[in-house]
Amino acid sequence: MIQLYKHQESFIKKNPSRAILCWEAGTGKTLAAIEWIKLRPNKSVLIVVPKSIKKKWQDDLVKWECKNECTVITKEEFKSSDVARDLLVVDEVHNFASPLFVAKLRSQLSEALYKYIDKYNPDRLLLTATPVRSNPANLHTILTFAGIEIKWSKWQDYFYNLVRRPYNPRPFYEPIKGWQKKMPPIINKHCHIARMVDCIDVPVHEYQYIEIPLTKKTQQAIKDLKGQEWEATKLWYAENRLENGEEKLEWIKEYSVGHPKIVIVCKYREQIDYYAEVLKDREVFKLTGSTKDQGQIIQDAQDSPECYLIVQSQVSAGYDLDSFSIMIFASMDWSYVNKVQMEARINRIHNLHRNQYVYLIGGSKDKAVIDRLKMGEDFDISLVR
Repeated sequence: MIQLYKHQESFIKKNPSRAILCWEAGTGKTLAAIEWIKLRPNKSVLIVVPKSIKKKWQDDLVKWECKNECTVITKEEFKSSDVARDLLVVDEVHNFASPLFVAKLRSQLSEALYKYIDKYNPDRLLLTATPVRSNPANLHTILTFAGIEIKWSKWQDYFYNLVRRPYNPRPFYEPIKGWQKKMPPIINKHCHIARMVDCIDVPVHEYQYIEIPLTKKTQQAIKDLKGQEWEATKLWYAENRLENGEEKLEWIKEYSVGHPKIVIVCKYREQIDYYAEVLKDREVFKLTGSTKDQGQIIQDAQDSPECYLIVQSQVSAGYDLDSFSIMIFASMDWSYVNKVQMEARINRIHNLHRNQYVYLIGGSKDKAVIDRLKMGEDFDISLVR
């Protein structure tokens, strides 16, 4: 018999035909979704998921004995598919949450999902730990998908100001200062909420921010960059890449003694490849956006008694790394959502333990990114140029 937590039982008992599960990462959204599907026997279901967890979803459907006709596709496959099903489950629905009613900002994913729902009107379940990414429109889009209609003009008046800027020839709408504080009442009203601390006793985790001194060689290389004629954005990237080199790797090698399993998170692909090549004291796994069999890599790393798993920071959602308790951020993604999602990979409700999160700061560019993320906001290079 499947053992559910109280928040899962409560949701299944309510059994809504349309719902948004805003449950913190690691609190069991997948199992709740499968139980929701099972309450609708003989109904076919389309499940749209990130590429990295497609196999996990397929395995979980078998594990939890879901007998429905289930089609699991990635969000990339969804853009070009038109599969009619009775039920729809969208995992990590924030990936579809671009502004629906601002044509120039609407993504292909958002448009495809909107059209699918409008055409087939299935019972639907939308899953996300992060309903708001960087813009008030994100939540409005997700509410629209769930059939909760709030006029865009009303939403726009509540969350935006019409402003004029010297760099833009026309006035445009800009989110009001402090708009994030106006979100919780709306989320609480329209979404099902679950925080891990409300569901179970959570261990106190450790967070460390460690400044890594740059060698004279790296400092000189940065000076040499500044002496050349670079476009501002390219110069920023070039300096940041130099901040994320051998100094951090040497720290990781020293720290890893006595710690058999470590997740290393990196933004830059060349950093991932470099670390994987140099780290020789144990098995090394790489997980990037181009990894073909992501599910197998994750499982192999989970099963390994001693290894490094080097993860591209953008590959942050929907999988378990609960056999690890140490995560080192060697370089940070600029998305606050990806930071939150990545931290949750080792903090899972079915196997809670005390975790250690280490953030390595190699210089001023690293610090600028981390400072912004600490504020709960995405990093924007235009703010520091």
